[in-house]
Amino acid sequence: MSLVATNKERAAKCIEALLVLASRKNLKINRTKVAKLLYLADLRSVDQSGATGSGIAWRWLNHGPFDNVLSSIEDGLVQQGVVERKTTRWGRWNENREHDLKAAHLSSSLIDGSDAFVAHIDAVLDDMGSWTANRLKKHAYQTPPMVEAKENDDRGGLLDLDENEQIPNIGPALARYQRVLDDQPPDDTPTSEDYSFLVEELEALADARARATRRIL
Repeated sequence: MSLVATNKERAAKCIEALLVLASRKNLKINRTKVAKLLYLADLRSVDQSGATGSGIAWRWLNHGPFDNVLSSIEDGLVQQGVVERKTTRWGRWNENREHDLKAAHLSSSLIDGSDAFVAHIDAVLDDMGSWTANRLKKHAYQTPPMVEAKENDDRGGLLDLDENEQIPNIGPALARYQRVLDDQPPDDTPTSEDYSFLVEELEALADARARATRRIL
């Protein structure tokens, strides 16, 4: 089951890691691309490990997969000096805005700590980091969670990224169980198709069953 609320601390670390990796690859990143790339990294992580890694509870909002809390997380990273933001406005009334984002440093706690999700972010950047925000948005709309949300007309609802609980490796436990069975004394219960012993037991209990039935009735 997908997250129902965004883990702000985890999401902030993933945004920072994505921007650091993007800087190392000389990729231009804006707010829309951050969201879509992390969403696609989550899908890749689910496909390979059964769970997301960004900490973001994805919803179908105006521009596809997003969570409005990401804007405040971005503001916090800018205020902390972790992320640099450049806003460009255009249009007759300056009604259009684009927020370019860049890591202020070339290292992050997730990258330095060899977090497993970093590999998924890195792979998505290699594959789609140079795409425009519009192309990423169109691609995100074609992914199964978004297709399902549109079919159900579930705008604003949580996206189901089909996370699966990982099946543990039960091999060692089975081996221990088998050793216990092997140490047990032989079972002398008849194993052939001769069930006469059951008939004998039933006949021996006939009187007791009759008494019990009479009391019930």
